Amino acid sequence: MRSGTLHVLFGFFAALFVASQLNIIAELGPIGADLIRLQSTLSAETFRNTLDGFTAGELARYRGHFAWDSVHPLIYGGLLLLWTYVVHRRRPFSTRVMRTLVGLAIAAPALDYVENGFHLFLETHREAINAATVAVSGTATILKSLLLAVLVVALLLATVRALLTRPRPALNHLAPMPYRPAAAPTPADEPVEDDDLDNDRDR
Repeated sequence: MRSGTLHVLFGFFAALFVASQLNIIAELGPIGADLIRLQSTLSAETFRNTLDGFTAGELARYRGHFAWDSVHPLIYGGLLLLWTYVVHRRRPFSTRVMRTLVGLAIAAPALDYVENGFHLFLETHREAINAATVAVSGTATILKSLLLAVLVVALLLATVRALLTRPRPALNHLAPMPYRPAAAPTPADEPVEDDDLDNDRDR
């Protein structure tokens, strides 16, 4: 992918992320803090009490935010991948570091979908709220947040380093060495035939 295209896509996904995040915040309204508690708790009692405490209007907001949250992980996952490649293009990461960063950018959204799946199921099946299901849901949220924090900090540090240092091309972007054909043999290098030697002796 060309550098200009990469930067355009990065800017597009950054704007898309901001718009998506603002829409989710607007949809949740006053229950934003309740959602954070619902997502991060490992207690079945806290989970159930939070859902039971929603009014009809608040429950409608909670359900409605999933329309945006169903695509939000794809948006921020794409943004993180593009950010990684933008920095890599300017100052390449080692193969191991690159694989780790890409893995984190994929794992975090995947955990987000695990979290969303449990929340959608548990909201409509309150009898399934127990220590095990809430533990899985809460653990997915905590791991997602931890992976995102590590990835964002790593990319911020890498971005600062890339901006403060001279651009260094990746190995696979180095231009190949120009081809130089082998020089033609000179007359002095040509082998001498046996017949020519015999004629020299006769003379």
